[in-house]
Amino acid sequence: MEKNILTNRFCGVLVCTIMLFVAQVFADAWDGKSMSRPQQDKNGVFIITSAEELAWFSDTTNYKLTGDGTTQMYKVNARLDADLDLGGELFVPICGGGGERRFQGTIDGNGHTISNLRINGAELAQKMNNPRYAQNVGLVGAMSGGTIKNLVLENVDLQSSSNMGLVGTTSQISVGAFVGWQENGLIDGCAASGSIQTSGKGQGVGGIVGNVHKGTISNCLSEVNIRVSGNDAQVGGIVGLVKKNNTVTVKSCVYAGETLESMANGAVGAIVGKQVDGNTKLNVEDCVYDSDVAKSGVGAAAKSANVSDKSVGASNVNLEEHICALNGGEIVNGECSESSPWSVGVSGVSLNGSDGYKVIFNAKSGTFGENAKTKKVLAKGAKITAEEISIPSHADSAFAGWSLDKNATKPDEDLGALKGQTIVYAVWYPYFDITFDAAMGAFADSSKTMTIKVAKGDMVSAEGFTSFDPVTDENGDTYYFTGWSTESHVFGSEDEISDKDTLHLDDLTATENMTLYASWTKAITYTVVYDANGHGKTKIDFVNVNKGEKLTEPPAPTPDDGYKYTGWCKDPACKEAFKFDTEIDDNYVLYANWAAVDYEITYELNGGTNNKANPALYNVTSETIVLADPAMEGAKFIGWFYDEAFTEKATQITQGSTGNKTLFAKWETEVYVITYVADNNSDGTASSDKKAYKESVTLKGAGFFTRDGYTQDGWSLTPDGDKAYDFGATYADNADLNLYPHWVKDPVVRHFGAVTITEYSDKTVAKIDGEYTGPDTVRIENDIKVDEVVFNRNFEVGKMSTIMLPFSIDTSKVKGGTFYRFKRVEGEEGSRKVYVGKIKTAQIAASTPYLVMPTTSKITFEGDVVFNTDVEPAENLTNGAWEFKGVYAYTEFGGLIEKNKNDVFYGFAGQERDGAKVGQFVKLGNAKSSALRAYLVEHHDVALAKSVGETLGSSWGIANEIDVVVVDENDNVIETGRLNTVTGEIRMDRWFDLNGRKLNTKPTTRGTYYHNGKRVIVK
Repeated sequence: MEKNILTNRFCGVLVCTIMLFVAQVFADAWDGKSMSRPQQDKNGVFIITSAEELAWFSDTTNYKLTGDGTTQMYKVNARLDADLDLGGELFVPICGGGGERRFQGTIDGNGHTISNLRINGAELAQKMNNPRYAQNVGLVGAMSGGTIKNLVLENVDLQSSSNMGLVGTTSQISVGAFVGWQENGLIDGCAASGSIQTSGKGQGVGGIVGNVHKGTISNCLSEVNIRVSGNDAQVGGIVGLVKKNNTVTVKSCVYAGETLESMANGAVGAIVGKQVDGNTKLNVEDCVYDSDVAKSGVGAAAKSANVSDKSVGASNVNLEEHICALNGGEIVNGECSESSPWSVGVSGVSLNGSDGYKVIFNAKSGTFGENAKTKKVLAKGAKITAEEISIPSHADSAFAGWSLDKNATKPDEDLGALKGQTIVYAVWYPYFDITFDAAMGAFADSSKTMTIKVAKGDMVSAEGFTSFDPVTDENGDTYYFTGWSTESHVFGSEDEISDKDTLHLDDLTATENMTLYASWTKAITYTVVYDANGHGKTKIDFVNVNKGEKLTEPPAPTPDDGYKYTGWCKDPACKEAFKFDTEIDDNYVLYANWAAVDYEITYELNGGTNNKANPALYNVTSETIVLADPAMEGAKFIGWFYDEAFTEKATQITQGSTGNKTLFAKWETEVYVITYVADNNSDGTASSDKKAYKESVTLKGAGFFTRDGYTQDGWSLTPDGDKAYDFGATYADNADLNLYPHWVKDPVVRHFGAVTITEYSDKTVAKIDGEYTGPDTVRIENDIKVDEVVFNRNFEVGKMSTIMLPFSIDTSKVKGGTFYRFKRVEGEEGSRKVYVGKIKTAQIAASTPYLVMPTTSKITFEGDVVFNTDVEPAENLTNGAWEFKGVYAYTEFGGLIEKNKNDVFYGFAGQERDGAKVGQFVKLGNAKSSALRAYLVEHHDVALAKSVGETLGSSWGIANEIDVVVVDENDNVIETGRLNTVTGEIRMDRWFDLNGRKLNTKPTTRGTYYHNGKRVIVK
C-alpha cells in the first residue's frame, strides 16, 4: 500500500474543497477568539456564513449548567451558506463536555466545507476549567437525536489524552470528526479528512463518530488517519465503538484513509472498531473500505450473532461495482440502476461530486466496440466533451453526435458544464435508400438497379459503380452514359444536354428515399469516375469526356477527419499516379490517394521530465495511446489534463482521434509528515509537523507526553526503542516519519551521609563528597552495585593522606595514588615511630583505613563496585596501645569521640583548616575530620596497663613528633620521615616530578619538582 500524506490524498478525493471547485473561495481564517451572531431565516434557522458565526453558535451550546444535575438539550438548527476556515485555532465543540449538554438540532452543511478544525482535549479542559471537556471531542461533543448532513470537514486535527475513561462506563472517552458521542441521531452525506491522535485508557475513536449508542450513519466518507495508544482503545474508520443495547446502522459508508492504528489491546475495524455490548444490534450495510489499511469491516464483537457486517474490502474502492453498491443499486447492462450520491471520482471515491462526477456516454440503440471507452470523470463545473470517448456503431443508423436529451433528433452543439452525474446519449440519423436505376444499361454485375444507404444529411454519392460500358439498343444504335437524373433521359448525338438534365450529386443530400436514373446519349462519350477511395468524399463523382479530350483536374475531395489528399491514381493502392495531360480514349476510374495526418502532442510538463513512452506524434490510425506518468523529483504527479485549470483529466488518446493535443501535467509538491505518537505506557498528544521536499523541520521538544516515573529525553522510531533524535533536532529526510517518546527512568536517589547513590535507567552512579560535613553517617548495610564512582575530593600531589572506602576494589582499577597499610607504632624513651607498608592484597578493602600518597589531584576508580559498610576491616589496625581508625561520619575531636580523656588522637589534615596544613599528621585536640578518613589514636589506659610496676617519669609525656617509617614486604625500611604531632607535618625526603612520578634522588636536571609536597625549582 502506498503511504502518502492523507491530507494530500484527501484533496484528491474531496477535490472540491481545494482544487476543482474553481469558483470556491475560503473566507479569511478564524482568529480563535472572535464571535458574531448569525442571522436567522423565517424558520429560526441560523444561517452561518463565517467562522466567527460558527464559534458563536458553539458558544451558545456551552452555557454553564444549572447545577441540579439536569441534562441540557439544545434543539437549535443551523445551515452553512459558505465555506469556513477555522485556521487551526482551538475550537470548543458544540455541546462539549461529558454529556451534560447534548445537541438535538440539525446542522445542514449545504454542501459546504469547514476546514482546519482543531480540538485538543487537554487545552480544551484547561480553557473551560473542566476536565470533562476532554471526554467527548468532535465538531459536536455529544448529540442526542440531532442530525448532521451534507457537510465536509477538511484537515481536522483532533487530539485527546486522558485516563478518565473506561469502555462501558459513563466516562467513555469518545473522539470523532463530526461527533464524539452520539446517544442517538443521524449523520448523512458527510465527509472528513485529517488526523486524530489520542492516548489513555478506555477510548472509542472513529473517523466520523467516536461512540454510538443508537442511530444511523449513512453515505459518509472518512479519510481520517487515526493513531491511538493506550489500553482498551477501540478504533474504527467510521465509528469507534457501539454499545448500550440499541440498534446502530452504518450504511453506504467508505473508509479510504491510510492509517488505522491502536497500539495496545483495542480492536481496529475499517468501518466499526468494536461492538462492546452483546445486545447492541449492529447493521453494517453496503460499506466499502481500503483492504490495504484494515483486515475487516468490524474489528471485534461481543456477540457476533447481533452483528450484520455487509462491508467489502478492496484495494481500489473507486470502482463502479463498489459505487453502485454504495448507492444501493444494481448493475444492469453495464450501468448502475442508482447514480447518487456516490460516484467514481477523478482520483478517488466522490461523494456528492466532491471529487467530480461521472459522465456516461450511452450508445442507445448502437453499440461500442470491444475495449471502447464509454465513460469519463470530470470535475464539477468542467466543460463536457467527448474527448477520449470511442465512436459507437449501429447496424441501421449513422452516428451523428451526442446530446444530453435522450430523445434528441440532432446533436447538441455544446454539452455544457458538468453539474452532476450525467448521461450523454448518442444521436443516430436514419439511413435513406438511394436507388440507382441503370435504365437501358446495366451495372457491372448485370443488375439493373443498385441501392445504397445514405445517412440523413449526408451527400449522395454514386462512387464505385458509375462506370458503364456503352449500350447498343435493338436498332443497333450505341449509347453512352451521361449522368444521373430524377427521371430517365435518352439524348441524340446532336442534342444539347443542359445542367438541368442531369444532377450534380455533390449538391444532393439524403433527406428521403429516392431513385436516380441513368441518362444516355448517342454522342461518343467517355466517363471518368472519381472514387474517394475510402477516406473522404469527392466533390465531383464523374465527368463525361469526348474522345481525345484532356481532363481538367477537379477540386480536391473532402478528406475524412485525420486524412489529407495527395492526388489521383489509376489504382486503389496508388501504384501509378494519373496524369491530367492524358488524352481520354476510354472510360476511367480515378482513385483518390490519402495519407494520415500526423498530429503533434505537446506536453506542458511544468518542471517535470516526460516519460519516454509518451509519443510526440500520432495519427488517426494509431492504436489507443495510454498516457504514461512523467516524473519530477520531490513532486507527486496528479495527472494529465486538457486544460491549464486542470478540470478535464486526460488519460488516453483514443484510436480515431484527430487534432493536435496539448496536455498539462499537474503536480503537488511532496509533503512529508512527522507524526508524534504516544506509546502504551504514556499519555499525551502532539500535532504532526509537515515538511516539503528538500526543506527541513525542527523536531518538537519536551512537554507533550508524560509517563509516571520517567522523563522523556528525545524521540525513538519504535515504542520503547533506542533514541534516534534529540529534542529540537533537524529532520531533512524526504520521507514520512513516526516518532515515539524516548523515556529514561527517573533517577532514584538515596543518600548515605557523604555518599549519594543515584540509580539511572542505564546505570547506577555513586558520588562521594570528600568534604562532607553533614550529620549523617555512611551506613550501607546491604549490597548496592554501582556502575560508576565519582570521588569528589582534592588531593595534593606528594602529600600523604588518609582514606577509607565504603566498597572494595581491585588495586589495578584505582588510579591516582599509592595505598599504604598501617603496621605498627614503636616507641622508645618518648620517641614514636609509625610503620606503614604497601598493601599486600590485590584489593583495597571496604571499611579499612589506609594512607595514600597521591600522584594526581584526583583519585579515580574504574568499573563497577559493590557498596557495603557492614563489613570487617581487611587489615590489622591495632598495635599495642595504638589503633588506626577510619570514620564514616564527620567527626569533631575533643567532643563525643573522647570517651577516654587519656587517649591522644593524631589525624591527617586533608586541607588547610584550624591551623593544620595539607598532608600533615596533627595531634587532634578540638579538631575536625571529614568522613571517609582515618586517624591514629594512642590508648593511654592500655599503655599504662603494660607498664605496671614501672615508674613513669616526666619524660613520658605526649610526644610532639613521631617518626614515620615506610617498609617493604620484608619489613626493610625504604623511606623515613618524621611526624610532628604538634604541627602534624610529615617530613620525608621525597622527590616527584610534575607528573607524580617518584624520583630516587634529588634531581640534577633543571626544572620544577615536588619535594615533600612542595613545589621546588631546581636550577
